[in-house]
Amino acid sequence: MRARPFQEAERASRRPSPEGDLGATLSRLVAEIADTTPFERLVVVAGFHDDLLGAGRGVPQNEVAAFARLLGRQLAATDPGDADAQAEEPPLTALASMRAPVLVHASAANDTANDRADDDLTIVAVVEPDSEGSTLGRVSDVLRSAKPALVLAAELHALRARLSATESLRLSAYGALDALPDPVLVTDARSHIVLSNRRAKDLFVDDEHGDADRRHAVETNNIFLRAFQTKAVVKGEPGPGSAIVLVDPEDGSDLLFEVFALPIEVPRGLTPYRVFVLRDVTDLKAAARELEVQFSRSVVAEHRARREGDRLDGIIQNAAVPIFVTDSDARIQLINREAARLLEPRPGTAPTSPRIRDLEANHAKLTDFVRDLLLHARARHEGRLELVDPDEARELTVLAVSTKILDERGEATAAVTVLHDLAHEVTNR
Repeated sequence: MRARPFQEAERASRRPSPEGDLGATLSRLVAEIADTTPFERLVVVAGFHDDLLGAGRGVPQNEVAAFARLLGRQLAATDPGDADAQAEEPPLTALASMRAPVLVHASAANDTANDRADDDLTIVAVVEPDSEGSTLGRVSDVLRSAKPALVLAAELHALRARLSATESLRLSAYGALDALPDPVLVTDARSHIVLSNRRAKDLFVDDEHGDADRRHAVETNNIFLRAFQTKAVVKGEPGPGSAIVLVDPEDGSDLLFEVFALPIEVPRGLTPYRVFVLRDVTDLKAAARELEVQFSRSVVAEHRARREGDRLDGIIQNAAVPIFVTDSDARIQLINREAARLLEPRPGTAPTSPRIRDLEANHAKLTDFVRDLLLHARARHEGRLELVDPDEARELTVLAVSTKILDERGEATAAVTVLHDLAHEVTNR
């Protein structure tokens, strides 16, 4: 599909200007005045509002243009003595050297002129008078007779100025659209692309010099786009989150786009248009897929860790010797019944009970023992500790053996401590 972004209007804006413009009309008017009067130096200025052009005889053209701009600023109520503006204008040497120059203004009364000319058209001639006052009258008559032609020429000049400003604005808008990283399309009522930015052209406009693979990818993208538009017409405007999969013409990979479509408001009776903005979410989709994979792996690892933890807890709880597991700060995370008897109070024990003091003393000694292991580089630590058996209120000599649990970086994350009753082992021997 080939884009047709207002090609006729674009060609029309680039056509050469006809010869009958305002500047040429003023030149002919100056020539006519010079042929019918003895003036050697004269200037004629005409135009709407402050947009004036001029032509002259015996006066340099740069002075004529500067005089037209100065007069335009006066008509626009702009300070004619503005320093910045005057610094850009050439000195009006030839005009200043005129002997008693006279300003001749065409009368506004002209039955052939339209209302716009009566209100807005300015026609001014600057001449160097002779001894005959009737010559000035002839200049005024020539200006009045030329007024209809000047009106048309000035309107044509103003129209071209507006077209030039519109063309500049259009090019700026196109430049802004081309700078967007997302494809932007404008389609007509028949779903034909009438305007597209550079990124959209890469996807939907066939390159005459491209290879067969690229042409096939572009054709595929246009088929997908028409199918998407047909679906939108049947079901209504695509809502937020609507997506379309296209083909990258460069490498043939899939591209995922989120589509935002809105109608362009136009006056009744004109062709309706719709704008499509396609946001590339291919990388976001790949990132979301990778996050899903990582999350699934994390869930599996969490279930595996929980099963292993449950298995370890079952082993510890059924062991006949005291065993407890601490974290990297020596806080108890897992403890069996035998170890809890030495370290944790039973429900209902009074805070002032001697049993509480014995448990706290046991806890302090074992905490210091584990911390000593975690602060050093060794992986295993064993030592003889004197604890108190709170059930029998007697001293309990144990051999404490602690082993670090390391992560994949070799850092200690926990420690497992086993207490062996030395007195019980001596009795068994």
